[in-house]
Amino acid sequence: MQTILTKAFGSELKTALKKTKIRQNALACHLKITPSAVSQTISGILVPSREHFDRITALLEGKTDISTLRDLWQRIRLGETEVSSAFNRKLHQSRQCRKLSVVNLANLSGISASRLRKLESDPGALPNAEEAEKLARILPGDFAQHVASCGDLDEPYTRRVTPILEVADRAADLPLISGDILSRYDGKESLADFAAGNAWEKVRCGVSTRGAVCAVELDAAAMGFAAPGKLLVFLGESSARKMSALTITEIGGRLRFVPTGQNASRKSALWRLPVAEIVYQPEKFLQ
Repeated sequence: MQTILTKAFGSELKTALKKTKIRQNALACHLKITPSAVSQTISGILVPSREHFDRITALLEGKTDISTLRDLWQRIRLGETEVSSAFNRKLHQSRQCRKLSVVNLANLSGISASRLRKLESDPGALPNAEEAEKLARILPGDFAQHVASCGDLDEPYTRRVTPILEVADRAADLPLISGDILSRYDGKESLADFAAGNAWEKVRCGVSTRGAVCAVELDAAAMGFAAPGKLLVFLGESSARKMSALTITEIGGRLRFVPTGQNASRKSALWRLPVAEIVYQPEKFLQ
């Protein structure tokens, strides 16, 4: 079946043959197939088998760069049909690594969902310096390095985004715990040590949540939100409580948000932890 990706493969093969001055008839003889089959491959109608592709690479390797040709063939074999740039794929992979939907990432970064979809799907789309910095604060550390070194980016842009690496270095991977685990916290040890010993994974904390030592995943409805979903709450140590206008504590066996200046119930636990940031994930976007 002819797709955008198979047509791109055919075009890349045609360019490689032209650069190496190999005629299509000569390639047909080398592969022991008909000239018509070579023509259909260049048109994107046929895709070489592994055996034929290995013969093609053996013929071209050392004479011209075949990295793009190899990448296209591998992606076709994996069932992909659309052309995408290295940046498109890196953004998509980094977002999946953080287990974020496009809308989740839009809420965290301040970049519109439609713009993020374009950055993931349009081979010619690249983020501007401000967008790249916002993404680097949220996505895994190697994302910023990829943006700064990506071959798809022109030189002026590469120079502009290099400082993003400094931003990424200030981010941290924080331990993630559940609300049930937080309820077991007795305040006798530091929250950082408690979370590190009970975390099931880590999440990226950017400069906007500076001071946070862990993240806790909570049910939004249980915490008083009208709409169902999940909350990702970044928490600091109890000693830093005055730095936040909102704290979290346990009242009557249930976790509750309490404004910093408000006295908690006598039934509350001995600890009150400052909230550095709350990320709300609506239920329909959690799939």
